[in-house]
Amino acid sequence: GALGGLLARMPGGAPGEGRAAEADAATARPGMPGRGGAPGRPRPAVQSAEFEEALLRLDELLRQLPAVGPAASSPVESSARLHHHRSALVASAGEAGDRQVIELLSRIFETILSYPQLPAAFRPVVARMQVAALRVALQEPAMMDSHNHAVWFLMDRIGEASAAYAQPDDPRLTALLAFCQSMAEDVARIPAPDSALFRRALNRLDAQRSAAEQRALAQREWLRVTIASCGEAVVATDPDGVVRLVNPAAEALAGRRSAHLVGRPIGEAFPLAS
Repeated sequence: GALGGLLARMPGGAPGEGRAAEADAATARPGMPGRGGAPGRPRPAVQSAEFEEALLRLDELLRQLPAVGPAASSPVESSARLHHHRSALVASAGEAGDRQVIELLSRIFETILSYPQLPAAFRPVVARMQVAALRVALQEPAMMDSHNHAVWFLMDRIGEASAAYAQPDDPRLTALLAFCQSMAEDVARIPAPDSALFRRALNRLDAQRSAAEQRALAQREWLRVTIASCGEAVVATDPDGVVRLVNPAAEALAGRRSAHLVGRPIGEAFPLAS
């Protein structure tokens, strides 16, 4: 996926084997040193009121994180505020192992949010789920031992889906962003998140992408049939002026079959048109 190379450099080694690895996303690995409970098994959430208050303040800050535009804070200002809240969160954690998890997960999310392949509009979506991911990490040691965990699969899938559209004004990208924003809010509002929550979110995202692809295929087929049945010459191009579809009348005009026209610049395929 889009973030696969980044996540593969997390503790845990080489990437999993595609979708098959996702079925084993919760596979236990030895827990991080200094953490209570059995290795790789969920541990009860016991945190101080001070910690919960610091977590809520961090969540509020991440909720207000803008993507781009005049209202956006400068990267330096945003980074300084996040660092301040992270330091308060670390200081309020009860165990040394918890502090280690908070530091590591915070740095991982900072790296994800600055990753060039993640569109700016989707960064608040990822940031919105950081607190939920942290709660999971504090209860499920296996999450920080390997990138083969539902939390990381979801982050990667968001990056992969958002990078699939080249044009920022593509209505499919707009629909995907709205869906991911709603999904992130649903994840963030759960008071006791776990890996199952992130797996459900991952399944929702996969279902949305599949449905969107089916709609796109249906629209393309409808367009193909409509253009083919038109008696006049019709040529469809992409935003770069490359021929993507021609009907029989246009083939007759050019004196060539569509196989020799599609994929060529309009001026080359139809010299008279330029």
